[in-house]
Parts: sequence; C-alpha cells; structure tokens
Amino acid sequence: MLDASASLDNPVNLDDSKILSRVSMPAPELPDERHCVNTMLVISVFPSQTWPTSRTPMSSPRLTTLLKTVPHTRYHAEWNLMTWHPRGVFDDALADEVVGVIQSEEDHGEAPFHRYTEFSGLTEIRLKIGHVFQIAEQRREAVEQVKSAFFAETTVGYGIARMYESLMDGAIIQVRAVRTRAAAAEWLGVPLDVLLPDVG
Repeated sequence: MLDASASLDNPVNLDDSKILSRVSMPAPELPDERHCVNTMLVISVFPSQTWPTSRTPMSSPRLTTLLKTVPHTRYHAEWNLMTWHPRGVFDDALADEVVGVIQSEEDHGEAPFHRYTEFSGLTEIRLKIGHVFQIAEQRREAVEQVKSAFFAETTVGYGIARMYESLMDGAIIQVRAVRTRAAAAEWLGVPLDVLLPDVG
C-alpha cells in the first residue's frame, strides 16, 4: 500500500509482491493476463476537493433495483444516463456487484442507458489486475450500444480506467477514460452539473 503521505501524481515505489507493473501515462502497457490473475492492486487515494452542491436527481422505475442496490447512483431520465460516485474502498466485490446489476437490467430487455463513473470519492482501490480483464471480457459480450465514461483525477485511478478502455476497444460499449468532468460531459453530450456528486 502507498505511504499515506505519497502523492499519486508523482512516481512511487509499489510492493512488487502485490503489483505486477505500474500503469504509465497516458497509454498504459497492459500486463499479460496469464501472469496477473492473482495480482492485487492496492492503492490509497485521498480526495482533495470539497463535494459540490448536489442536484435533485431524476428517477426511472426501470432502474429502481439498481438505484437501491448500489449506493451513490442516480438516473437522469432526460439524458438517459446513470451516474455513479463510489466512495470508500473500490474492490473486486463492489465491481462485481455493479456489473451484475447492470447486466441484470440488460438481460431483462430494458432500454439501454449511458453510464458515468467518478473515482474522486474513493479512499482506496483494491482490484486484482486479472479481475479487470475478466470484467472486460464479460462486458464485451453486451449487445446494446452505450457510452461509459470514467473520470479520475489521480494518476493511478486514470491508469486503471485507461486500461479498461483499452481492453474494451472495439466492443459495442464505448468506454472513455477522462481527467476532467468537463471532458466527460462533452463526450456524453450532457450538462456538466449532471455529473456532480451528491453531498453527504
């Protein structure tokens, strides 16, 4: 785990017994899946911003289950967009939970919706590199054409998002990793304030 005083925007020494390789900027080199199934990425993240004023979220009956199951998710009907601002620890179990709920919506023939995920509220990232490969392989089987944007301010968070974007290249789901909310809003075609996180 990184020392609490380390800056994620500067080079750091990572535990080689847990991490196969550090994802570099801006185009990370992807590790060979055969050698990284059990590789664990453990990073401490410290948000440096104050949460902005929240907007009253829109809702949709077809996403009731998802919104109740996954904390800090909102559905914006006007923009056909689900936003997710996870907080605390982001690990394999949480990633599986979110993917499972979204796939359930897709399997039941619900209309497709775009997605926005923001890493700014995370305090720690605990993901097995091989698990990211498995999720990407799963999601490449989706048949609905939607956009999925990932916003990360830190080098590590952005590197993970870029790796996932690379793994999803050519899939029907379009994935984009960005360093600013404004870039995500432009790519998704939505107002910037739609992407702001909740307070509390």
